[in-house]
Amino acid sequence: MALLAPDDTPTLAGEVASRIVTDLGVPPCPAIVTDLLEESRREDPDLPRIGALISHDPGLAAALMKTVNSPFYSVFVKATSVQQALLFLGLRSAMRIVTGLALKHAFPASLAAATDPVWSHAARLAPVLGFLAQATQRANRDDAYTFGLFRDCGTLLMLCKHGLAYSESLREHGFPHTLTLLTLESGLAGTDHAHAGHALATSWYLPESLCLAIRHHHDGRVLAEALPVVNRDARALVALGFLADHILDAQPSPVAQVVWSRWRAQVLGVLGLDEADLPGLAEGALAAARDD
Repeated sequence: MALLAPDDTPTLAGEVASRIVTDLGVPPCPAIVTDLLEESRREDPDLPRIGALISHDPGLAAALMKTVNSPFYSVFVKATSVQQALLFLGLRSAMRIVTGLALKHAFPASLAAATDPVWSHAARLAPVLGFLAQATQRANRDDAYTFGLFRDCGTLLMLCKHGLAYSESLREHGFPHTLTLLTLESGLAGTDHAHAGHALATSWYLPESLCLAIRHHHDGRVLAEALPVVNRDARALVALGFLADHILDAQPSPVAQVVWSRWRAQVLGVLGLDEADLPGLAEGALAAARDD
């Protein structure tokens, strides 16, 4: 499968996404998510019906309750029902959470040994991105949290398709989460996790800015506004991702250090930050990752 350059036309990008959906076996958007999307897009959404839809899936309902009552959302009164959770969160936030929770259930439990590290990293990344979005006021907190959950979902697709060969190749080469990884994946599988993740996000009806951010999350040209197809919201999410990776990487590899050095100024510019802001942001972000 030929890869597109990041600035190829949306039409060609859509064609590539369609091929990835077929070739990698992208799991279809769960029925409950499509039902919730349909209801949420009505002129007057029926919150009791939305609550009932979620409640019909006990695992999803329990996970939603756990999430809304977590330190990340800091609600003063704990939600004791799905309906309360919806009232506390609002429809937009609830939809983001439910979609993210449904993602984990879309992959076979038999691959847990290989996929658990991906989920563990996403579980740390999502609250860090949510905290940074709120602190910088450059992105919606829930969008940033969802971006953290979905950003590397393409890796899960690669694991499902190529299994041991893919995971052993990653372990053998020890490549960091940079463009170098995309090159390795392209050579092995004919595509990479950024394209694969974009295909999944698109087929699951995530907002365009989230899909674009997933597609371009390794591409520093986004930060320099060199890719006109990437909108402002997606650019902010990509910048938050670069910063979150820097904060979470306690022992960065030489490649990761070069990447941060190359794009540091642009990240700070997009997020409206100064160097002096970084220590305090890092402390708060790491606390968010521990508390979530």
